[in-house]
Amino acid sequence: MMMIHLSRFTWRRAAIWAAFLCFGVTIQAQNVTEGTLQARKADGTELGAAPLQRTDVKTEISGFVARVTVKQEFQNLFTEAIEAVYVFPLSQNAAVDDMTMQIGERATIKGKIMRREEARKVYDEAREQGKVAGLLDQERPNIFTQAIANIMPGEKVVITISYVETLAYEDGTYTFVFPMVVGPRYIPGSPTGEGGTIQAPDASRITPTIAPKRAGYNIAIEVKLDAGVPLDGVASKSHAIEFNQTDAARGIVKLKNEDEIPNKDFVLKYDVAGRKTADALLTHRDERGGFFTFILQPPDRVEAKDITPKEIVFVLDTSGSMAGFPIEKAKEAMRLALANLNPQDTFNLITFAGDTNILFPEPVPASNYNLARAREFLDSRKGDGGTEMMKAIRAALDPSDAKDHLRIVCFMTDGYVGNDMEIIAEIQKHSQARVFSFGIGNSVNRFLLDKMAEEGHGEVEYV
Repeated sequence: MMMIHLSRFTWRRAAIWAAFLCFGVTIQAQNVTEGTLQARKADGTELGAAPLQRTDVKTEISGFVARVTVKQEFQNLFTEAIEAVYVFPLSQNAAVDDMTMQIGERATIKGKIMRREEARKVYDEAREQGKVAGLLDQERPNIFTQAIANIMPGEKVVITISYVETLAYEDGTYTFVFPMVVGPRYIPGSPTGEGGTIQAPDASRITPTIAPKRAGYNIAIEVKLDAGVPLDGVASKSHAIEFNQTDAARGIVKLKNEDEIPNKDFVLKYDVAGRKTADALLTHRDERGGFFTFILQPPDRVEAKDITPKEIVFVLDTSGSMAGFPIEKAKEAMRLALANLNPQDTFNLITFAGDTNILFPEPVPASNYNLARAREFLDSRKGDGGTEMMKAIRAALDPSDAKDHLRIVCFMTDGYVGNDMEIIAEIQKHSQARVFSFGIGNSVNRFLLDKMAEEGHGEVEYV
């Protein structure tokens, strides 16, 4: 058996960012269909489709990390050697770390990253010399194309891809998605004569010919799930599945309906949030050494009595530049925040324009009486005057130097001041505080607001 290791694959980006989930998919016009390998002669003459015969997807999920291995099998059913090209979707949040291609019994090709232009040159030379070669291109962050040169008549092509990705998490639920479809794309602009348009030069590479639909019996998906913490439910709204739970945190998921046409993405969700905080330690060992992942899973609900009391100071810019929409929107946000304070929280309100006004001498409990006073104070504010922001900065941050509590300061302003660096330097002096900045308006001072949040170890938001 002759082993030919002439492998040339390329990513558009230098880093391997975005896994290629190799599910050959073809689209055109308003149709969505699952894939074939498009065959052509050495001179570029189209021959038709070399069918995708089988796809096996094996996934191992440990905590919130998924390791996915995809194996696809094609075959050259033509009477001559062909070059084959197919398009397939991928997960834009994953990282490929291995790819191999088996051409019949005579060649095993392993992927290697090269610059796009260099890889294309090497591939073309190998193709012209009759050698087996492959070229992988990233056309979009979630679309790849694969070209394979010199596949002999009757030969099978088996491609194996491996990648890792972290799973999306929201409200106690993790989501794993395996893309099966490249959706239809409208291609704008006039044709350039090279298979594309000015707006989409690679149009021909992301809109191949439609192939006949096929049944799902030649597709297998298996997910070995180890959530690390007890599972509270496993489900897929996209496909019928079988779930065999082996213990509280583990189980195996498989596709149930093998006759279902695979024309939509496989989406698996599993719930892990219980009534209490849970923790888990997952370990792994390979030739590189030992590794572990520590998971701390929050409960689905947190009672007010279990939340650490907050001391929040709201600072509102009432200068002339905030008049109208900005100040009304800021007041609306502050009312909402006040309504969601917990009984054990304390708060205060500071406004600034030409002068600084402080509602209470010091933060007070979030009682009904104090909250009513705060709402009355807010209702009386209007945009007028200059922007003496430094006085408000000091009034909000100086008390935070105490070590027995954490002060959270929320600034609502458009940042229209000239002493940006002085304000940033003042925030740097008060490491015990957490500063959140809210920029409100059509053209706010983003530099200042971004830096306030950065130096104050908080976040910034714009309205």
